[in-house]
Amino acid sequence: MKARARSARTAGRAASIKERHSAEKRILRSIRKGSLRSYEKKGKSKIPLAWAEKTIRFRSKAMTFCGRRKKMGRNNFTAEQTAALNAEGRAIVSASAGSGKTTVMIEKIVRLILNGADVSEILAVTFTKKAAQQMKDKLKSALVKAINAEDTKSEDLPRLKKQLAAAQNAEFSTIHAFCAKLIRTHFYAAGTSGDFSIVAADDTVGRELQQRALSALFENAYDSGDPDFCALLSVYFRKKKDDALKDTLRSAYAALRDKDGYHEFLERATVYDKERFEGVCAEYLRLFRKKSAYYRRRAEEEKKYFERANAGENLRKSIDNANAVIGAFNDVENTTDLFALKEISPETYRAKQTKSKSLPADFDFHADALNDCKKAFGKIYEKIEALPEKSQAFSDYLEAGENARRLKKYILAFEKEYEEEKKERNVLDYNDLEHIALSLLADEAVRGELREKYPYVFVDEYQDVNPVQEKLISAVSGNNVFLVGDVKQAIYGFRGSKSEYFAEKREEFAALEDAFSLSMNSNFRSAPAILEAVNEIFSETMNRETSFVDYKTDGMMESGGNRYAKDGRVCFHLVQGETKKTFPATNVYSVLEESRVYGDEKFKALLGRNETGEKIARIVEEEVKNVWFDPDDGTEKQIRYGDIAVLIRKNAQAESQGIAEAFTLADIPFASSSPLCLDDYPEIKTATDVLSYIDNAAQDVPLCSAMLSPAGKFSCDELSAIRLACRDEEFFRDACKKYAEEKRDPLAAKLRAFFDYFDTLRDLSAVTGAAEVLTQLFSDTGLEAGLLARRTGKESLKRLHYFLTLAVDPEPLSVHEFLVKLRLMKGKILYYETAGEDVVHILTMHSSKGLEYPVVILGDCCDSFRGKDVRGEMIADDVYGVATKFYDADHMIRRETLQRDLIDERKKIAERADELNIFYVALTRAKFALHLVFGKQPPKTNPLYASCYAEFIPPPVFEKYLVREGECVPGDAEGNGAAAGVYGSADGCLFADTLVSSDKITEKTVSCEEAECSRYGETLTSGILAELNRKYAFSGGENLPVKQSATSVIGEIERAFGAPLPAGNDYSDEEDFLREPTGTFGEFAEDGGAGGEAHRLTGLAYHAFLQYADFAFLHAGGGATADLAAAERERMKKAGLLSEEYDTLLSSEKLAKILNHSVFKEFASAEKGAKILREADFLAALPVKDVYYFDRERYGNVGEETTLFQGAIDLLFIGKDYAHIVDYKYSSRGEKSLKEKYAPQLTLYKKSVAKITGIDEKNIRCTLLNLLHGYAIDIES
Repeated sequence: MKARARSARTAGRAASIKERHSAEKRILRSIRKGSLRSYEKKGKSKIPLAWAEKTIRFRSKAMTFCGRRKKMGRNNFTAEQTAALNAEGRAIVSASAGSGKTTVMIEKIVRLILNGADVSEILAVTFTKKAAQQMKDKLKSALVKAINAEDTKSEDLPRLKKQLAAAQNAEFSTIHAFCAKLIRTHFYAAGTSGDFSIVAADDTVGRELQQRALSALFENAYDSGDPDFCALLSVYFRKKKDDALKDTLRSAYAALRDKDGYHEFLERATVYDKERFEGVCAEYLRLFRKKSAYYRRRAEEEKKYFERANAGENLRKSIDNANAVIGAFNDVENTTDLFALKEISPETYRAKQTKSKSLPADFDFHADALNDCKKAFGKIYEKIEALPEKSQAFSDYLEAGENARRLKKYILAFEKEYEEEKKERNVLDYNDLEHIALSLLADEAVRGELREKYPYVFVDEYQDVNPVQEKLISAVSGNNVFLVGDVKQAIYGFRGSKSEYFAEKREEFAALEDAFSLSMNSNFRSAPAILEAVNEIFSETMNRETSFVDYKTDGMMESGGNRYAKDGRVCFHLVQGETKKTFPATNVYSVLEESRVYGDEKFKALLGRNETGEKIARIVEEEVKNVWFDPDDGTEKQIRYGDIAVLIRKNAQAESQGIAEAFTLADIPFASSSPLCLDDYPEIKTATDVLSYIDNAAQDVPLCSAMLSPAGKFSCDELSAIRLACRDEEFFRDACKKYAEEKRDPLAAKLRAFFDYFDTLRDLSAVTGAAEVLTQLFSDTGLEAGLLARRTGKESLKRLHYFLTLAVDPEPLSVHEFLVKLRLMKGKILYYETAGEDVVHILTMHSSKGLEYPVVILGDCCDSFRGKDVRGEMIADDVYGVATKFYDADHMIRRETLQRDLIDERKKIAERADELNIFYVALTRAKFALHLVFGKQPPKTNPLYASCYAEFIPPPVFEKYLVREGECVPGDAEGNGAAAGVYGSADGCLFADTLVSSDKITEKTVSCEEAECSRYGETLTSGILAELNRKYAFSGGENLPVKQSATSVIGEIERAFGAPLPAGNDYSDEEDFLREPTGTFGEFAEDGGAGGEAHRLTGLAYHAFLQYADFAFLHAGGGATADLAAAERERMKKAGLLSEEYDTLLSSEKLAKILNHSVFKEFASAEKGAKILREADFLAALPVKDVYYFDRERYGNVGEETTLFQGAIDLLFIGKDYAHIVDYKYSSRGEKSLKEKYAPQLTLYKKSVAKITGIDEKNIRCTLLNLLHGYAIDIES
């Protein structure tokens, strides 16, 4: 009703424009008679005299120019656009995607100029330089048309030409450019120079200035010994550095600068008391109850379904489950105290009822939906269980508040130092521009001057303003302001933008009689089928609960101007569950399918990424066979690669890499906005393998790669023939040599030529670098010409040339040196794929805003749009203040607080609203064809708590647009979709006939078995089939890793027994402190446990000393002393065996105590001929049943299968028939605890030493030596 009332009010305003003009003419007559001032005194007008004269002169011309514009053919606008053009004074327009908002804005500006306004009187603010220049270009084009129009009066031409000349210098700029100009104009009042430079806080110069400011700040703090600074260091000092504290201050300061009055906010936000704590608890409870109510309603819907569908008690189990879930949610909703939630019991949900023939066909869907509700309660219950006691929560809140207060103090101190650095360099950053400009506009004289200079203000993309920018715009805007935006396209919340300003301004203007709140929902970009799909999705999911707009009421789009003669097409593609073409009965054994890894979720995710990429590649190949209707010229056009865009959510390498790999294999040209891993391109892999074979010929995999490359030109059949002819050879390289030496057929001659050629390259590599070797190879094989013959060959060649630069930059490297560099940089060599114009564009959804493509493909819509939960050290909320973690420096413990949990929940809600908008932006980039890819069956719609885009799509919409395997795409009645082909199969793929997986062969190969026998020979064919059917001999061991370590075995044991071995709160032992900390915080344990950086480094220091200590010297006098230990430390430091860093952590007295242990006395008096090894790395093949002794059920029947076991023995004595293994630990554990945890490791070490040395296990002694407490434990097998 309110919306209809607003629409009626808006229509009334538009209809009364002529009446308002008449009233203004009456005022003009009063002006001419000199009676306006008396008119004002009577209270009939609040219009200033000068402004009234100017405005009415402009409007008196409007009626004349209106007719002329019509004759010029320029007023063919929709009713919505016309209302926006005619809206005078203050107006805000909500312009949906493709509604022509920029066109309307330019037209409105042109009309102002034609009606007498000057270009210099107009201020137009945009958010990118590109958009500002585009507006200027469009304005100039419009003015040129006006000048050349037949009905333009000759007396108007000079003024219009003058406006055209001034258009390039019009004040159409970004908000930062406007602020910079304002500051330079009033630089004295701003306290700056007029010639300052602008830097970004995160660019090279900006970071350098910040680093200098932090260094100066910390130097003063260290000198002063400030207790607050010392307290912060006790928390943030990591790896013997203060970088973590510097990063925390820098990032917190950057986040605060988006806020208006951030100094005042910081003061308010760092007050911690009982009242605020109670407010945090109340809000957190409200969110618990809200979520429970939402899922309770969903569970009630499923219960109603089960009750309706119930026949003869068949669904009683499902009804009982629904009651259990509903009851659990009710318990949460009825709780009035946050901490009383801990008294709630978990729900009594039984296993999901399985489907049977007697149950309805749609039973599974509803059973799964109820199961989703059960899972949702499980997640809620996990958080409830994690709630601390109220007293502890309040104590943590206050202590974390003290930490935040200290950070606030140093954030402000950092700002002061940073300001000094910027002042010295005469620079301002972008936040400075906004804040200084805002302070200038607080001066009424400056504000009045600007409003007089710019009586007409236009703002584009108003939904993206942050709090400071909103105040700037409000300060500049007078009585003529035109705000355009779309709250549905607000996607920059992560940068501090607040889309609620747009929604609030719309409501404010709608309530005023002299302002306009309008909408433009006619879409001129997308075909009708796309608009229909977008409306169907967002009318169900975008509402006041999930967004700042009710799409069904205010956002439904309609096709503008009937531009499309064809409907276009929308297709949803489900990747999971697709069947690939295989012969009916392969009888091919697959180790992969036999293993449990095949069902592992991580494995499925990796596999799914590749399958998603392949699916997108097939869609592209089908689309380039189709046509699309171009509404701009009314013709059908062939789709080119450059007409297609693939949109992904994140600019993450892993997400785009799968698509890039699939495109490369399918020979599809593409450009990517995110860097890709160079090592993953096929030509780079081949080049690396060839170099590896040149460097070391005794490698089978590089040999095969080189043989299959253009340098070898062997086929897979030829490699198979060599292998089958030399079955007795263990290695393929030996089989090749044997074949070349013994055979006299063409294949043997080809092999000999191959070996000769690579011997030549090997000789060349001895005197030249890797780049020269590869260049020679490319020249000899004609590889460059061969690549250029491919569709994407030019791009492959560019990648190879870039690869060659890595071999000479910064200096030329030999083949071996280059390979070492590549190994060290594996996965880190990033490459930006920038091909020509006719390429598929892979870009993020964010960067697609403002763009449009005939064909748009969205990547996996089931991928989570929230990555790893990284909250940061200091997070802030407008309502609930600033929050840091709780730290207990004395006990080395840290944990989250309720305040941080609440702020994170609120952040997730805001992020989810942004993601809904991002999804809208992505879908509306499509002009004619839209494809959505789903890696798995989407869950039920869950817009309020969605974790992926699939959860924004109602099930009926998904089913409507889903293209199943073998189906044609949906199209219009004229067959517009039928020509699009079959998207569900691989037939359209470039390599459909040659795609062969590792565990299956193509239908063509087996169905034509007899033909293949005649082609390759019966021996070769039968040999290949025999190999394909050969089963793994040790059934049950398919899941075994090729190699294990002590750490991984201990982890397996802990998982097998369900808890760490043993339980307890001991300090971290060697396995903990020898590896890098896994979290962002190195010194503290999360909520208990302990250990830390100092503990870890001390253990490493004692290890380092014992690795190089001379035991004979230390026991020369009959026993080690502190003086001897100190002398040994000096010797080791001089020899470079012990760093100063480690030496400062050592105690000579403690070393003497350790060295006087009987273990070291035994080693000091070792018999002649005995070996003493330190840090001895080993690799041994051990029986699986010995390594996995703790899991006989799974691995007890694998016979004599072995697995590689690797480790490093700290100290090993090997005599004639005796050995002694000593393993150091620096641990706070007791003897029993230490022995229980590490007995498995020492047992496997003993077996490995026995296997390698041949010494009987009975004669091998194993000792654990705890360096912290000085005790030793002998370990028996």
